[in-house]
Amino acid sequence: MDLRASLPSFKFCDVAYAGRAVALAQWHQNHQFCSKCGSGTTSIFGGAKRQCLQNPLHRHYPRTDPVIITLVILDTPTPTSDDTHTTRSSSNQRISKEKVLLGRSKGLPPGTLTCLSGFIDQGESIEEAVVREVKEESGVAVHSVEILGSQPWPIGRGGSCELMIGCIARTSSEALVIDYSEMEECRWVDKEEVLEALKNSLNPESPFINRGKSRGGGQISSVSAAAAAAGGGGGGAAAGGGESVSVGRAVQDNRTSLSSSVLYVPPPYAIAHHLLKYWAENKVETRGGHPIPQSNKL
Repeated sequence: MDLRASLPSFKFCDVAYAGRAVALAQWHQNHQFCSKCGSGTTSIFGGAKRQCLQNPLHRHYPRTDPVIITLVILDTPTPTSDDTHTTRSSSNQRISKEKVLLGRSKGLPPGTLTCLSGFIDQGESIEEAVVREVKEESGVAVHSVEILGSQPWPIGRGGSCELMIGCIARTSSEALVIDYSEMEECRWVDKEEVLEALKNSLNPESPFINRGKSRGGGQISSVSAAAAAAGGGGGGAAAGGGESVSVGRAVQDNRTSLSSSVLYVPPPYAIAHHLLKYWAENKVETRGGHPIPQSNKL
């Protein structure tokens, strides 16, 4: 059963049950041998864990990979009475009001955009992961992070089970320095575009719904499609290799945006959809977020 392709037809209350069943079955399939000694393993405690056949002290537990998924909001000064559409920052950079940063990772077709995402490294806090991933993928430095909620995603990259941690981050800079080894594009999107895309998120023509196909007929890789369905726009530690992702970064080149005339965002069963909806429906305060704590100082 392809759970991801079936999600639109599920009742909301049944998604968690189906997801856990699929994730657990995939974990058992991928852990037939003990990672400590190489011997075979067997299922115990009703499938809640596996045990080595040679050494009963070698027990293995289902793994969940934490992933941050972030909607980056561009801070905008309060407009004056004679400048209601745009404002100027302290550096005289012209900034349009009400924008968020969205991206499209490798393998996704033009017209699809979503929130930036990536795996949390060992020894890294959620807030630090947001700062690092956003900087790596888009070149944008965020100054505050707020954790809004989470979503289990049992059909992650390579069949893994992920925990998507939804965050709101803020920045004062509109300049992009995109890592084109990982991202096809990153761009700022205004509220009107987001609202229209949210209305269109269950369109059968959407690559997020129409599994495995782009509108041009090309195939979408299973890894990219799974990440996109979860709402993630980046590859994170698994795809980018941590800090090495910065190698080969293109500095604001002049390539043409690959976006199509129709913008598709993840459907309602993905946390990225709800991050966008939360912002688009004005539930985010104009100024907010929290200073970023450093895990090595806690």
